Amino acid sequence: MQGVCIGDVIQPAALEGLLRGHGTLLRGDSLVASRCGLVQRWNQLVLVDPLAGGYVAAVGHVVVGRVVQVEPTRWLVDIRSKTLAALPLSTAGGAVHKAAEGTRASRAILAEGDLIAAEVQAVRADGHVQLHHASMCDTGPQQA
Repeated sequence: MQGVCIGDVIQPAALEGLLRGHGTLLRGDSLVASRCGLVQRWNQLVLVDPLAGGYVAAVGHVVVGRVVQVEPTRWLVDIRSKTLAALPLSTAGGAVHKAAEGTRASRAILAEGDLIAAEVQAVRADGHVQLHHASMCDTGPQQA
C-alpha cells in the first residue's frame, strides 16, 4: 500500500477507467490525495483511507457503536466518527411517544451504554450519520 499526504500524486495522467473515491481529487490530468493516508485500490476504484481521525461513514456500512444519549424520538450513538450518529426510534419498531414520556419509553428499548450494530442509512453533506436496522450486541457476562 502506498502512503500519501495532501497534494501527493496518486496516479499521474492516464486516468481512463479509474473511479475516484473519497480522499482523492483531480488536479489537471492527475489524481491527487486530499487527505493523508493509505491508498486503497479495488478494481478501478481508488481512494485514500485516513491514517488518523475518526471513522468516515458510508451508506451500507455496518457499524458497531455505543448509545451515549437517549432522546424522545431517537438515540445518539458514538460510532467513532466526527459526529454522533442518530438512530430514530421508528427503526426499532417503536412508535413516537409524547415528549413527556418519550425518553423513558426510548430508554426501555436502549439505554446509555448499550452496544449496538446498525447499518448506515444516510450520510448528510455536513457529516451527520443516520442509522437503521439496529440490533443489540451481546457483550457477554460482566465482571465486577
